[in-house]
Amino acid sequence: MQSIRAFQKQVRRGVARRVARVKHFAGLILFLFISPIVILYFGIIPFSARLWILGLYMLVAISIVIRQERSLRSLGMRSDNLKTTVVPYTIFTLVSVLLLLLFAHILGKEPIPEWTHNSSLLFLFIPISFTQEFLYRSVLMTELRRFYASIISVIIVNSLLFTFLHIIYGEPFITLPLALVAGVGFSFMYYKYPNLWMIALSHSILNFVAVLYSFF
Repeated sequence: MQSIRAFQKQVRRGVARRVARVKHFAGLILFLFISPIVILYFGIIPFSARLWILGLYMLVAISIVIRQERSLRSLGMRSDNLKTTVVPYTIFTLVSVLLLLLFAHILGKEPIPEWTHNSSLLFLFIPISFTQEFLYRSVLMTELRRFYASIISVIIVNSLLFTFLHIIYGEPFITLPLALVAGVGFSFMYYKYPNLWMIALSHSILNFVAVLYSFF
C-alpha cells in the first residue's frame, strides 16, 4: 500500500514539474517574444519607440540569464571556436547577400539614395542585429532545446517567432517570407556553429543590405 502511495506521489510530482516547465516556457515566449511585437503592431506604443522597447526587453532577458547563472559559453559568447566558424559563416553570409541582391533585382528595388548620410542605416543595424541574435539565438534556442527533443522542432519554432518579429514592418508579403528563410538559416547556423559574435556579424551585414534596399 505504501509503495502505491509513494508511486502516486512520484507521479504527481512529475506532473507538477512538467506543468511548471510548460508554464515557464509559455510565459517566457509570451512575454519576451510575443507581447512586445503585439504592443508595437497595434500601436499601443509608437513604432518610433521600437528601439527603446527592444532595449527594455534585452535588459529583461539579461536578468533572466543572470538568474539562471548561464555561462558566457552557453550564450555563444565564445572565442575558442572562432577559427572553425569563420569559413562557414563567411560562406553563409556571402551566399545570403547574393541571394538578397538577386531578390532585390527581381523586385526592381534600388539602393537608398545618399545612404552614406543615413545615420540610422550606418549605425543602428549593428546593435539591433546583436540584440536580436542574443534574444532569438542565445536565449530562445537554449529554452527551446530544453523543451523540445527534436532540433528540427527547435529550428522551426525559433524561425516562426523570428518571422513574427518582422510583422511590424511594411510589405508583409515580402518581409515575412524573407524573415522566415533568414530565421531558418540563422537558427541552423547557430545550432551547427554556436558563436554569438559570428552570427551577429552575419546578421548585421544582411540587415545592412536589407535596409539599404528598403526591405525593412
